[in-house]
Amino acid sequence: AASTGGRYSVITKGALTNAIACSNSGGYWGAELKFAGWDMVIIEGKSPKPVYITIIDDKCEIHDAQDIWGTSVWHMDEWIKTKYQDPMMHIAGIGIAGEKQVLYAAVVNDLHRAAGRSGVGAVMGSKNLKAIAVRGTNGVKVKDGKAFLKATADGKKVLQANAVTGQGLPAYGTQVLMNVINEA
Repeated sequence: AASTGGRYSVITKGALTNAIACSNSGGYWGAELKFAGWDMVIIEGKSPKPVYITIIDDKCEIHDAQDIWGTSVWHMDEWIKTKYQDPMMHIAGIGIAGEKQVLYAAVVNDLHRAAGRSGVGAVMGSKNLKAIAVRGTNGVKVKDGKAFLKATADGKKVLQANAVTGQGLPAYGTQVLMNVINEA
């Protein structure tokens, strides 16, 4: 319910710069991870073969990704949802650019969202990790639901009143921020 509350971040050593890389994305993947009861996932090392990970509530498993390696994120997303018979599963993964470790490859989630800065998709590819598919059914407990909803409603009013967050972002997406960022 909170604006930007469903975002997630990918933090790694950057493929492009070898510096700390941080990229984030909206959509539903981040919220789904929290609904499954997880605050973060840490990936260490490299798999000897292509794999994908499923997180279904408190159960985390690593699976062979041979059938989806070399495919687009659209094919991968459909394949995983069909395999698990769960259209509510949310998937963050890489396409062929990430697999080939293109230095500016993104991690794509929910088909239309991307953690697209700093080559974080190339890092997933370097680990032979095609995707992380998440399904959470636990929800999130809030101590004072009424106070939370009031605070989010008040925050949304402030965002809607601003020209950038109220009109620009909904109409043009994050590209509208280029002028704001370049003026700094």
